[in-house]
Amino acid sequence: MPRPALLLPAALLMLGNDLPQLPLADLEAADTAALAARLLPPEMAGEPVSHEVLGPHLSMGPPQGVRFFGRPHAVGAHLCGRVLFRVALTWASNEDEEPVVDLLQVAAPPEAHDQIAFGARCEDGAALRYAEVQGATTTQAAALLQSLTAAQATAKAGRTPPMPVRCQSDLAMTACDPDPAAVLARLPLAEMVSVEGPERAGGPWRVMIVDGPDGAPVWMVDMDGPPEAPGAISLHRTMRS
Repeated sequence: MPRPALLLPAALLMLGNDLPQLPLADLEAADTAALAARLLPPEMAGEPVSHEVLGPHLSMGPPQGVRFFGRPHAVGAHLCGRVLFRVALTWASNEDEEPVVDLLQVAAPPEAHDQIAFGARCEDGAALRYAEVQGATTTQAAALLQSLTAAQATAKAGRTPPMPVRCQSDLAMTACDPDPAAVLARLPLAEMVSVEGPERAGGPWRVMIVDGPDGAPVWMVDMDGPPEAPGAISLHRTMRS
């Protein structure tokens, strides 16, 4: 049975810098719509469909914040996009600058981040593994991933991809065996954690794939050229920095 929406009390105060305060008990009890209305500005508040409260860094500290997840939507064939809103929290302070336990304060203006995931049904939001889109638009990231999946499909079919594919490894010498196209064919693209635009004009696009636990090797996939028609693919097996 869905939890009823909590009407947060009028005692919720706005600080002089327009960052809201929220009793800890209300943070734990409120539903997504109620929290979003209080912690996000009006232009963001209508977007979230779910949320996650992040636990404290320290046992006696405040929750780190709240992550709000926007409604997933199709951004390409078998690709879904959404917006992630992050709100950092800290203890509020009284007039003597002493922390007020059990009263939270938004620590900074909320941040919005685009995310993208592989998925045939975007409404299956909780089952999808989303990657952060950095330095690019979701549309550009979708074009890049469609180019990458098309090249992978060609390699899986035993044909030569339409662009050169290179592979190198800082770790196991066999990581690139038997050849770069075969490595491309078996890459677990759904395990990507980030899609990054070029750091400089003419630089490569990058997809990071984490196919193991924290501390395990990762795949860095660099793609030269425009996202809709990359000129080359470079696969790099390395440790995450």
